[in-house]
Amino acid sequence: MTCLECSPLGFFFDPLKLSVFIGSILIAVYFLNKIRKTKEINKKLKFIYAHIFFLVSPVVFFIFFNGCESIYARCNKPGVILGIIAISAVTSLLFVLMIAPFFILKYYKKKSISIQNKRITNLVNTYSKKLEIKEPRVFILDNAKPKAFSFTYFFNAIFLSVGLIEILKFNELRAVILHELSHIKQRSPLLKFSSLILRMLSPLAGFSSLKRDIDFHENEADKFVVKIQHTSKYLLNAKNKLRKYE
Repeated sequence: MTCLECSPLGFFFDPLKLSVFIGSILIAVYFLNKIRKTKEINKKLKFIYAHIFFLVSPVVFFIFFNGCESIYARCNKPGVILGIIAISAVTSLLFVLMIAPFFILKYYKKKSISIQNKRITNLVNTYSKKLEIKEPRVFILDNAKPKAFSFTYFFNAIFLSVGLIEILKFNELRAVILHELSHIKQRSPLLKFSSLILRMLSPLAGFSSLKRDIDFHENEADKFVVKIQHTSKYLLNAKNKLRKYE
């Protein structure tokens, strides 16, 4: 006869450990609801990472506890359990806030080449000053598929692919860069990036309603481009060209 209490599933037969697990999941659901209701971007970001933290923590706790049991016989002592909870919390926090963003950024930087286009760097420099933002670093992705996105986690950055630069005329490319600079001003790349992390780690991400917020910031960035260029022509041309590659 199989002893469930002796197996890894025995974790769920302990009232204290089960309470930690269920409590953490319930808190994660609470923060998911806060994401849906909050409109302010800074608060929304805090709730996103709080949700991920409380969702990841019980999983990390389960892994650490079972690892502890394999090498240490007194893992069921309250003091040891509290220690494992603390280690799980720190590990989860580091993963959510530092490790995952670092590796995603490193992945895109590795696929980038040095920029040699003075018109692009001058454009970024000029409008960064007008928007009163720290000038973003510009990376050219060695990718034939047209794409552009911005990043505001560890530092400001704009990524443009070789394919994008090749198919767009300069005023169309200018519209795309202005669009990304507006995102950096709004801090919406951080919201997009956080949404990506949320989708990767949370099975409940579909209930967050973040798409609505991202669409709002996309419209705001488009309005900024039209305001600067006094026409929507170049932005629409760029979007139409990009749609052909989706």
